[in-house]
Amino acid sequence: MTLRSSLFLASSLVVAIGATVFLTTFNTSPVNSDGYEETGARAQWELLRLRDPATGKIPAHIHQLEQEFAATLPKKGASGKGEAALASDWTPRGPWNVGGRTRALAMDITNEKIILAGGVSGGIWRSTDGGAHWTQTFTAAQMKSVTCISQDTRAGKENIWYCGTGEIWGNSSQINGDGILKSTDGGQSWQSLKSTSTNTPQSWDNIYEFVWNVVTNPANKTQDELFAAPALGGIQRSTDGGATWKNVLGNFGNEYSYFGDVAITSKGVLYAALSKTAPGGATSLIKGMFRSTDGVTWKDITPKDFPDTCNRITIGISPSDENQVYFIANTPGSGFKGLGFEGREDWNSLWKYTYIALDGTGVGGKWENRSQFLPDFGGEFGDFSSQGSYDLFVRVKPDDPNVVFLGGTNLYRSTDGFASRNNSTWIGGYKPNTTRPDYELYPNQHPDQHELVFSRSNPKVMLSGNDGGVWQCDDNTATLPVWNSLNNGYLTTQFYTVALDHYTPKSNVIIGGLQDNGTFFVNSTSPTAEWVQPGLGDGSYCAIARDRNYYMSRQQGRIGRFILDSTGQIIQKGRVDPGTNGYLFIAPFLLDPNNDHVMYLAKGGSVLRNKDLTQIPLGSWDSTAMNWEILDGTVTKTDSVSALGMAGVPTNRLYY
Repeated sequence: MTLRSSLFLASSLVVAIGATVFLTTFNTSPVNSDGYEETGARAQWELLRLRDPATGKIPAHIHQLEQEFAATLPKKGASGKGEAALASDWTPRGPWNVGGRTRALAMDITNEKIILAGGVSGGIWRSTDGGAHWTQTFTAAQMKSVTCISQDTRAGKENIWYCGTGEIWGNSSQINGDGILKSTDGGQSWQSLKSTSTNTPQSWDNIYEFVWNVVTNPANKTQDELFAAPALGGIQRSTDGGATWKNVLGNFGNEYSYFGDVAITSKGVLYAALSKTAPGGATSLIKGMFRSTDGVTWKDITPKDFPDTCNRITIGISPSDENQVYFIANTPGSGFKGLGFEGREDWNSLWKYTYIALDGTGVGGKWENRSQFLPDFGGEFGDFSSQGSYDLFVRVKPDDPNVVFLGGTNLYRSTDGFASRNNSTWIGGYKPNTTRPDYELYPNQHPDQHELVFSRSNPKVMLSGNDGGVWQCDDNTATLPVWNSLNNGYLTTQFYTVALDHYTPKSNVIIGGLQDNGTFFVNSTSPTAEWVQPGLGDGSYCAIARDRNYYMSRQQGRIGRFILDSTGQIIQKGRVDPGTNGYLFIAPFLLDPNNDHVMYLAKGGSVLRNKDLTQIPLGSWDSTAMNWEILDGTVTKTDSVSALGMAGVPTNRLYY
């Protein structure tokens, strides 16, 4: 998603149904102060924004209604006869140097300078110069929720690519897709596979609306064979390039799996992983790990003592010895218990499978449970965590089956396949030994890992896709690998909010809160200007006041007052929110347009007011009750305040 000025935010249009607006006056009562975290807060926030309050569900045909409404909006170059015209042209503003959540990533085997990357809300972007520049390949009308990508690597077929859409389990709740797309020109343009698309992404009427993975068969020289792992649909097979499909493992109904993965060797041997559990307590009759040599008949190779409760399982085949396969799984209550920075438990299991003979079952395959050796670096950010399946993969270095990489919140490397803890290194994500509140990231890397791909010509070179975009490491064998950002015009960031400087004449300053990328600042009209990051966390609401005072919030209502210089560097800062619980994940606040020392803040079913933010001393990152009060008459037990509005005239009138 890109930010444009004067200000244009290219985001999805939401039609509000059954919304209620209140007008309040200003009597006061005290504020209580306690914790701030909420389980599943982001998913709940997304649902509350999109649902019909009367039914609790997202309305049917909402996408059609959005399009109909969008057709009434002003158009550039409109004639004025029945059309509303835009007052001026729009200019891109960036951020040029910041990438967003990336689940799909690949190097073209014919030319490794060609990189294809897929953003969950940005579509497929293509670079022909190793990530120095990027080009958007999707049209404006195509669904841009890309989750996976695969190239046909057979000789003469390398121009064919496939990508899947729809993120069913993500850091922003569900982001709907509309099937699988195909490219026949090296990823420069994409066409929807009619067999997987219904053109109704607003209604879940197709198993391909959420696709975990898609792979092609490099060993089948006579058919265009590919396999897909859609959510709730088992494993699907096509032998005609996606024109038709057959279910070959699991099924929709009692045998569905919410999470799935499929991987293939260079000789066409397939491995699949299906989950047993799903959110809400649903279970499947089929789960575990499977192997097939023809894509039709599958053998259950699940180890007997594999945890009965498992969510997402992902697969990593060793390219240099394809008989060695790793499986990393989120297994609540079993395996390795990691503790996240909030003190929450996150259980995961790592297993290594070695094919020996026959169909790979029983004595034909060897299993090793290596869960006890998952990374355990301690501290607030050191333990391996997949955040309940959100960020989870295992990959093997192409020239060494013992060098294994694990992606969760952090990226880890082991030189003995995690057969011990002695040979593991923390190489990405958060900075080792960092602590809150001013935690740091691994240099030129980003937390929440989603994909890792290697150069075929030089296995030391690898690309990482995560919540911060795309990054390159030129030597993954280094004691502490060095990363470089490839987010140069890879415009896939997700803005929650933006703010302008209304008090400084001709100011070029913009700040914005971004999903998992904090709050960024720019003071330039150049579309390629570098944005800087004064605020951390999930950037939420933000505002610019007089006298270089900036207000930036993180998830669940944590708000800071920052004094910045003209380049966005922090001079002073301090926390100003009251620290109470019950916030929406992205909690709205606003400054009084007649007195920017006064703030209004939504907390659950009530509205808070601070009478003078500037009286709160800077320097501390502890919450404070100073000057906060609950506005009398705004408290409701059944609803959450989700929007605030205030005009300059008349004064002291707040809408919520």
